[in-house]
Amino acid sequence: MITREAAETLVPFCRSVTRPVDDQLDRFWEHGIPSLCLFPFPLIEEARPSMIGNDRFVATETSLKRKALLLRELSGRRLAILRRRRHRQDWTAVRFAGATGG
Repeated sequence: MITREAAETLVPFCRSVTRPVDDQLDRFWEHGIPSLCLFPFPLIEEARPSMIGNDRFVATETSLKRKALLLRELSGRRLAILRRRRHRQDWTAVRFAGATGG
């Protein structure tokens, strides 16, 4: 599920379709909307062999542009995770200081 506010935030990131919607939703470092999941999973996917084929997994030479995009994606994700950790640490320090009266 997604709230109206989150959907309005996502609109600019989905104007041109460059990847599947579920992949775009996973990219919290781009749009800033955290994804939450339920565990145990309420639905389980039935495993079946693919009808698409394995040709899509054949190794091909990766272009320099593609490598640059992959590096940008990885660094953006890592930076977002580091920011989240720092924010969490700062918040914990404030909460701890408030609890001890310091």
